[in-house]
Amino acid sequence: MFAELTTKYPSLDNVMTMLDERKAQQFIAGFNPKSPTFVSYKAYLSQQSDQRQFVANEVYKTVSSLSFRPFVIGIPVIGFGNQSKITSQTIKSIKNLSYSDLRNTTLMLLVNRPETKEADATFSDLNNLRVALNDAGLQTAIADVNLDSSPEMGNLRSGIFDGVLLAMMNNDYDLSNVSLIATDDDNITMSKDFITKMTLPVLFDNPNNLVCPSVSFDCMTNKNILFPNFDYSEKLRQAVASDMLDKLSNNQLSKLEYLNTMFGGKRAGNIEPIVLSTMSMSAEGYMNIGGYSPVDEITKTVRLFSANTYLSNSETGIKQTETCVVTSNRRQLRAYLLDNAPSAAGWKGQNAKFKSNELDPARTEIIDPDNFPKKSFIDKDLLGKLFRITFDYMGVTQTADMKKYMNTVQSGLVEEIGYNKNNQWYIPEETDVSKWEQSPVFKLQLGR
Repeated sequence: MFAELTTKYPSLDNVMTMLDERKAQQFIAGFNPKSPTFVSYKAYLSQQSDQRQFVANEVYKTVSSLSFRPFVIGIPVIGFGNQSKITSQTIKSIKNLSYSDLRNTTLMLLVNRPETKEADATFSDLNNLRVALNDAGLQTAIADVNLDSSPEMGNLRSGIFDGVLLAMMNNDYDLSNVSLIATDDDNITMSKDFITKMTLPVLFDNPNNLVCPSVSFDCMTNKNILFPNFDYSEKLRQAVASDMLDKLSNNQLSKLEYLNTMFGGKRAGNIEPIVLSTMSMSAEGYMNIGGYSPVDEITKTVRLFSANTYLSNSETGIKQTETCVVTSNRRQLRAYLLDNAPSAAGWKGQNAKFKSNELDPARTEIIDPDNFPKKSFIDKDLLGKLFRITFDYMGVTQTADMKKYMNTVQSGLVEEIGYNKNNQWYIPEETDVSKWEQSPVFKLQLGR
């Protein structure tokens, strides 16, 4: 199906490798979720990395004595260096979800650290929250693992779901009703109907779908507005991401557009800036792709889900749901302040790259707005640069599309744009954003 495209578009060569990987990972032939083969699943896991098997075993022991529920939320949590301060807010946001949904949900937290790192208070702190969570109707399990090698996020995410599924299988639990929800430990708030909207499409539509919410970056104190250049670049990323997910959800992309979006190079058509680490999948869909790849786990998982569905019925397999998640902007804001990067490229900045086995500055260092006074004002040249990078990283190349997204951002602007200092708007005299088509930023963005 893809052979005629790979020579003309060399960046798509990896598609064939991805599909071979997908086929190799379909470890249960003719998988029937109502009568899963426990031995086959164990045999598959025995071929995976030691780290993934170790995590799965620890999770299995943690959940085996619980009453099983159809919805499982899995979250890896860093357990050293006091890097998980936001996790309590993440748990609070989950606790505030619909009570009827929580009664059908198990929250599985995996506190992890390399064996070379001393444990902090994260595990005990989370244990102290467990009683309140159970009282709220949310069954909560916490595993604490000390890893003998550097943590690989794909192994941690897979191990969480592997352990839960193994326990369910061992107790003849019906996996056809099981939905697995993956997310991170730095979410600030979620829509109250988050669980319902994340699970229904995979349980009652297509078990091979991957369901994704809309994700935005901010913080509890709304620091985005203190840095308008960053704020507007984040609004632009949201506009492009929402539109891209909508097109993927409704199969509105041509074959080439789809392939370039899902399998394009690192600087064009990359799906990373859409932010898909929060996702929902059925147990069957998860097993069909063999779980997460050890590294680059989000992008590869999305691609495998997408390729799996696309090959069978020419649908993208990616479904956007009408629910939203607000995630901490600490990494993206740090990348902007220190590397002049927009939120779409927040993971690429030299000072904001994710570190799994060392102290991560984005998780431990507090950004003080007063240390960056110049970045609290509109800078047209910088704003133009942020927009260009955003379009570049998200594969937006057509002038008409750029204009559409710019107009979307414009609808969220006010004439009093500036720096909110002491609750008073400072209005730079040279700033005129009321007419974007005439603005230097817009002309700069289109190369005029």
